Amino acid sequence: MLETRRAQADDAPAVTAIATAAYSGYLARMPEGVRPAPLDADYAAAIAHDETWVAELDGRVVGYLVLVAAPDHLLLENVAVDPGAQGRGVGRELLDLAETRARDLGMPEVRLFTHATMVENQRLYERRGYVETGRRRDDEFDRVFYVKQLPGVVDDLLSRDAVRIWQAAWHVIRSRDAQLLDALRDALPEIRGATADVELGGGIRPNREALEHAFGKIEGFRAWACWCDDYPRLLQHDPSREESLGHVVILHRDVSGWPGEYRCECRVCGRRFDVEEGEHHALWWRWRVSRS
Repeated sequence: MLETRRAQADDAPAVTAIATAAYSGYLARMPEGVRPAPLDADYAAAIAHDETWVAELDGRVVGYLVLVAAPDHLLLENVAVDPGAQGRGVGRELLDLAETRARDLGMPEVRLFTHATMVENQRLYERRGYVETGRRRDDEFDRVFYVKQLPGVVDDLLSRDAVRIWQAAWHVIRSRDAQLLDALRDALPEIRGATADVELGGGIRPNREALEHAFGKIEGFRAWACWCDDYPRLLQHDPSREESLGHVVILHRDVSGWPGEYRCECRVCGRRFDVEEGEHHALWWRWRVSRS
């Protein structure tokens, strides 16, 4: 199973090893004395100070992503996949995550750069919708710069494209941007009409359930006492993800048995929850307000 999570301090050796494996092949293309910048990056510092994520495949770290937020964009500073795990959707998952985080942060675009000799990366980014904005020398590096403009959530929900609608629904579910949710409430009658007959698919959990939950949040969030009011309403709020986003603190975790158990505290209001982790073809988490 492929999963992404925020990197922890003890992930630094694995991330460094992936960078070495992924970028050493470019050494022969570089000018004499020049090394790809990711080979010499301080990944312990990136994990401590930047937004660094790892991708795990069957419990093993096989990729990483380093993001840096600027006032008007999200910089995708570094991304790599273990060569042994390429072709299994890891890179796609990490690039999708960069766009999701840009949306979460209210950023209109993702920017990145790559070395001019890394033509495979350039073709990949262009297939993903990135547009080249220029080429220049930064210190000793000949770099190619790219940007990808992100469509707005309202546009996605009105697109009649099942994938865009489903992704936008999850963006709404995870969003804590009251201004965005108010704008969506104004457009909700039109959005409901545009999505009513779109087949959204889904396996164990129909994707329309996520869309209807998003609609409920748009309509009702102003009556909530705190953003954490939503936790007991949906089984897909992963405590580890919520902690990585800074929304909760996990006070206790016991996943040695089944079901797993967590005690979480909301960082906004201090409310505590007992969370049960279970699985029926997919993981789920049942949140209950703690009585103690």
